[in-house]
Formats: sequence, C-alpha cells, structure tokens
Amino acid sequence: MWQLFALIYSVLVLPPIIYLLCISLLGMRSPPKTRPTSTDKQLAHGRIGVLIPAHNEKLTIERTISSLLQAAEKSQDIDIYVIADNCSDNTAELARKTSVNVLERHNLHLRGKGAALQWAMQIIVEKEYDYTLIVDADSIVNDAFFLALRHCLHESNSEVVQSRYEALANEHSSIKRLAMLGFNVLRAKGRVALGGSAGIMGNGFIISKAALAKVPFRANSIVEDLEYHMRLVESDVKVVFCDEARIYGEMPNDDAASDIQSSRWEGGRLGVLKAAFLPLLKKSFTGLFKGEFHALDALLDLMLLPIGYMVLILFAGLLLPATQLIALFGIIVIGIYVLGAAMCGNGLSELSVLKKLPIFLIKKITRIPALLSASSTKTQWKKTPRKKK
Repeated sequence: MWQLFALIYSVLVLPPIIYLLCISLLGMRSPPKTRPTSTDKQLAHGRIGVLIPAHNEKLTIERTISSLLQAAEKSQDIDIYVIADNCSDNTAELARKTSVNVLERHNLHLRGKGAALQWAMQIIVEKEYDYTLIVDADSIVNDAFFLALRHCLHESNSEVVQSRYEALANEHSSIKRLAMLGFNVLRAKGRVALGGSAGIMGNGFIISKAALAKVPFRANSIVEDLEYHMRLVESDVKVVFCDEARIYGEMPNDDAASDIQSSRWEGGRLGVLKAAFLPLLKKSFTGLFKGEFHALDALLDLMLLPIGYMVLILFAGLLLPATQLIALFGIIVIGIYVLGAAMCGNGLSELSVLKKLPIFLIKKITRIPALLSASSTKTQWKKTPRKKK
C-alpha cells in the first residue's frame, strides 16, 4: 500500500517540481535587457489604446492616470480610456478632469473586469489601434514604460507582451512582494527561456491588433487573464516578457482582503486547470512532435500548485520513508526558487519576510475551503476590498 502511495506521490509531485527547477535556474541566468531611449530606432511604431477597467476606484484612479500620462510623454500615439464599470462613486468624474477618455458601463448582470474589457474593446475597435494595453486602475508605471514595450514588441516580433508586474510596497505586502517576484518575474523569465509563453498577469499586458483578430478577448471568469492566456496558447500565440517595462499594482492593505484576493486567484487557477487539462495534454503531445513546447509549458504551470501548498505537501512527504527523498528534493528546489525570486528584487534582504512563513502556511491550510469554492465555474466576481489610507 505504501509503495502505491509513493508511486502516486511521485507522479503528482515530481513533474511540476522538475519543471519549477528548470524555469527557476533559467530565470536566474536570464541576461538583463538594454534600456531603450526615445531615439532608439528599434521600436515598434503604431497607435496604442490603453484600457483601464475601474470599479469604484476613486482612491487610486487619478494617480494611475497621472503615471501613464507622464510615461506617455516619452512616446507618441497613445490614447487612454478609463472604463468606469458599474461605479457608485465619482471615479468617472475624477477621470474626466484629466485629458483621458471615459467610457461608462452599467450592466449588473455581466459584472467583472473581463466583461468590462470585452465591452470596451468592442467600442474602440473602430479606432483601429495597432495595440491594446490593459492597465489596472490602482497601478503606476515607470517613465520608460511605453518605450520599453515598443522596444520589446519590435525586438521579439511578438504579438503579445507582458510587462514586469510587481507589488507597490505597504506594510502588508512584504510576503506578497516576494511571491510576485517569483510568480511574475522569475517564472516568466524562465518560461520564455525554456521555449514557453510568459503568461499574462492581468495587468500591464499589450496585445497587437493581429492577435486580437486571431484570438478575440472573451474571458469572464474570476481569472480572466489566465483564461485568455489559455486561449492564446491554443492558438499558438506566445507571450513575451518585458523586464524593462515596469508596472506596480496596489496590494490589499489588510490581511482579510489579502486572503480574499489570494483565494480567488488560487481557486480560479484550479478551475482553469480542471477545464483546460485534457485539451492542453492533447496539444502538448502533438506540439512536442513539432518541436513546440508552449502547450506543455502551460500545462505544467497550471499543475504547479501555489508554492505555499507545495511546501505543505513536501513537508508531509517527509513523514513517510517511501517519499522522503522526493520530498527533500522538492524542498531544495523550493529553496532555489525562493532565492531566485529574491535575486529578482533587492537580493537577500527580500528573504527577511520568511520569518512569517509558519503563519503563512497555517493560513494556507485554513483557506483551502475558500480555494475550492473559488474553483467553481459558478463563482461570481467580487471586488477586493480596500481601506482608505
């Protein structure tokens, strides 16, 4: 019986752990990119339409618009649209005081970011933008943001580019920051280096007109970014990672809100895995015969549980002699991954947050029911609550 358990444990744990080791090592050795300037001839030219979905974002919308306008001064042909989506506050009024366009949407039956983006894209399609950029309403960008995106689009000849998405610092975001450095930066670099697709993080990604024509944006789950990325993978459209285009998003400023957000993301990923597993498995086999890896990469990425749950599973494996070696190997890989994530940020100083690891793991256990609930296809979108600072 224990031998059978060890076999099942190995089959479930080893593939994602080996995959994590590969992308961690490749992500750590990924060379830095040169920063483009406004005189750089290696830039993708064309008009960019920026969409900012905003549901009751009066606390952050002005800061986001200001940041984008400042970055846009170094580029050209950029139009910004705020989607005031089912707002009950003065988000639209605040946005209109600036030089951006405002689209107001009122539809309580189709709620959420994905529905708002799909609606807005249908409106601006007549503008025939060469690229469409998605930016969350609680974000700021670096001054070279648009130049870096244009440079990456030209250099990679790609149809979709994901910028580097990190957390804005606050007293509650330290462990979230390290997690995002791992998930959004290290893994994205490693996946591209391995021949896969960087993935879409939901904030700071730009899509060409050709890609939107090939794969129209239709995503209404609670993880609309992951859902759309799966459709891109199915259509053989790879996402490239742009390290020099930086976007920083606000994280929940209290533990309860952070728990809600994490459960939604993690449960949503589980729901996508259940829906996409068999199609991705089939495409992975056919792709490997053609020398293509992006479908298998997407499948392995989905199979890789959130790191906190992986740690719990690996520690559980240490309790049984039959699984101890595999569990020990996995823990070493997790250590390499966490170190790589720290090196993508401010180095070893990022690791100081690991003192919170025991509490973090306990919370992971208590969130399992919420995670399973969020994995349901019937889960409704809910705005992550914020407190006024």
